[in-house]
Amino acid sequence: MLENQHFIPIVNEWSTDTLWNIFDVLVSAEVPDGTNGRFNLMVEADEGSWSQNLSFTAHAPVMEVASLLLNDGNNGLLEPGETAWIEIMLNNAGGAALMDVSAELSSSNPYLEILSSALEHDTLAIDGHWLLAFEVQLNEQTPLLEIVDISLSVWGHHGFEFYKTYPILTSLIVEDFETGDFSNFDWEMAGNVPWYITDENTYEGNYAARSGMIDDDQVSSLLLNYDVAYGDSISFYYKVSTEPDYDFLKFLINGIEKGSWSGETDWTQAVYEVTTGTNLFIWRYEKDYSVAGGSDAAWIDFIILPAYAIPTGQAEISDDQAHAMHVYPNPFAGQLTVEVELQQASSIKMMLADGAGRIIYAEESSGLLAAGKHSFSPHTGQLSAGVYYLILQTNQGSLVKKIIRPSF
Repeated sequence: MLENQHFIPIVNEWSTDTLWNIFDVLVSAEVPDGTNGRFNLMVEADEGSWSQNLSFTAHAPVMEVASLLLNDGNNGLLEPGETAWIEIMLNNAGGAALMDVSAELSSSNPYLEILSSALEHDTLAIDGHWLLAFEVQLNEQTPLLEIVDISLSVWGHHGFEFYKTYPILTSLIVEDFETGDFSNFDWEMAGNVPWYITDENTYEGNYAARSGMIDDDQVSSLLLNYDVAYGDSISFYYKVSTEPDYDFLKFLINGIEKGSWSGETDWTQAVYEVTTGTNLFIWRYEKDYSVAGGSDAAWIDFIILPAYAIPTGQAEISDDQAHAMHVYPNPFAGQLTVEVELQQASSIKMMLADGAGRIIYAEESSGLLAAGKHSFSPHTGQLSAGVYYLILQTNQGSLVKKIIRPSF
């Protein structure tokens, strides 16, 4: 109370007087919205004294981040060498407006450069919304599964401050050819004519891979040697336009044919199981001795590769040291169970990222866990339908697994 007394010369009998601005109250800039302030009004006169309890509600701005999206004009993932926009919807859920508002995005991660970091707004009204858009660029040398922390700071009049940090997972194990070449993985070519990157007939984004322009009795092959951390699956989208029943796109794992397609087939997903260890994936377009049909070509795009062991770099991991992660059921509708098998004692950190790479759940052991099997049940009850990524980090490295929550 800055001013808590007021003198009234006379109050006539049976009269009502209204007194304005007779008391001064200083409310802290840090008062929570909806705080109830209690006061006692005391009136003293020669004839006696009277008291009355009063209460007033203080209001303040309350900032909430309603959504955080990554807009790269492509697949919604922040990938090495990519420039994108981080779009944050900020809501004022409090009972008071915020004036002279400023917002800033920052990150201490050396791989992320924020190209436009500061924004200003006149007034964010009660129940008002403000869409923040910050341009960022991820360094092309960013390691696989790098977690980038971004921090949002908001401030305004009367010393108002709001601060929130969000971890974002980058470089998920997806080959979508959006680099415009074959540099994202150790691709190899074989056959008469190599595959090439095209910006026509893509499944998603700007680029896809297309088979080489071969003649009759020739082949064009795209190969990838890949070290699978544990039994998992590979999925990809394919498209063919060929002579039906004679010219084929074939997919092979370790020399064994898993699927073949010919004729006219628009973009379709294929999924195949893979085993632990080094696997050779081959996409091969082959023609018979005569006749061509359609565009005489095959395309592949958006390959989701199996779980990959990412070492810490401290030492090479032998097979008897490698850990495994099993997730079931997948797809899941209710409770999700994660079973981790440790070959040696290790601390662990488990994270769940949404399709844009934003970390929405994290759990960390308080110390070393003994070798053996350990079961976990991440909180998934509030997740909407979509694709998510489960990441396991141990002392030996990291594992990642795609999981799906269906819409039904």
